Amino acid sequence: MSTTSSRAPAPPEQIDALAQELARASLLERAVVVRGDEEYFARRVYELVTTRARELGYEVLVRDGSDGSTSASDLLGELSTPPMFEPRQLFVVRGFDAELRSEGKEPPALVKGLLAFLARNEPERALLLRAESMRADHRLAKAATRPIALRRLYDSPPPWKPDPHATELVQWVRRRAKELGLSLDPRGALYVAAATGSDLGAIDAQLERVRIAGPQALREVVEWQATSAPWEVADQFFGGDAARTLAAVVGLFANGMVDKDGRRQTDPDTLAAILVPALVRTARAGLAAAEARASGASEERALEAAGASGPRALDTWRARLAARPLPVQWQALFDDATELERTARRGGLVVDHFVGLALRWRLAPKGRSS
Repeated sequence: MSTTSSRAPAPPEQIDALAQELARASLLERAVVVRGDEEYFARRVYELVTTRARELGYEVLVRDGSDGSTSASDLLGELSTPPMFEPRQLFVVRGFDAELRSEGKEPPALVKGLLAFLARNEPERALLLRAESMRADHRLAKAATRPIALRRLYDSPPPWKPDPHATELVQWVRRRAKELGLSLDPRGALYVAAATGSDLGAIDAQLERVRIAGPQALREVVEWQATSAPWEVADQFFGGDAARTLAAVVGLFANGMVDKDGRRQTDPDTLAAILVPALVRTARAGLAAAEARASGASEERALEAAGASGPRALDTWRARLAARPLPVQWQALFDDATELERTARRGGLVVDHFVGLALRWRLAPKGRSS
């Protein structure tokens, strides 16, 4: 069984370690590679590295493939050309996820060029690479002298500590409030997290309002704007808590979700088109795991059949399979989810369908039969 020591450090811990090392550094790391989908933390890494780079006399060269200002071939030319004026250079490379993605055994030209850049004996030239969708086994991730993985903070408590005040998001709210000179108790931090959701930039704005008005006015000035991702709402269905599931469904269709570009998506058809497949996938995975267990497979094999990987996912699936151990239970969920999918294709899906599903999938509280 996985232990706490095997878990990767949370994003704030990785950023703290980076800040401490940068403060002591006389040269930048040769290759800081930032993966993951939490852009708020990625911006913090950018600020830390570029600020220290300028303090150390580096020329900071930002090359962004997403805005059309730099092509991959232009970047390759710069990387292979020795500096003429400033011996110290930091290349900030972002927006090239597509050009870094391998489709066969041969790496793309940009990957080859970046690896060649890092292989050269040029200690005063450094790379800060932002690649949101890069896998941990990518050649550049492995070549990084400082790999950083920035996932979103967990906004639900872990199964082994169900206290809602123990979520990563609530803990981060308290920490961020302190950084802003604001003293926030656990209940206040929980309220801000619940009202705002996992949009860290929006939490900053909420905390600024509280800082100006004072903690005593927290519930008057904090705006209820929480959004959630449809796949996170899907997870609530399989927890079996009807009240929490209904709240998640209502929140999703009332407030929408924030997409990768930071825009709020509120179109109900779009939200349902993401939510329904997530329900089908998870129900199918649960059915596979339950059938594996029923046929005599070990718990480990059953979890593999569910596609679970990583300590948190493994713990979540253990709880799901303990609550619904029989294939017939998961078959019923899968049938419901696929029927919902067929309804969606006919264009007849409304919020009431999800409300009914949440009530049908509820589990009886422990100690009481359904």
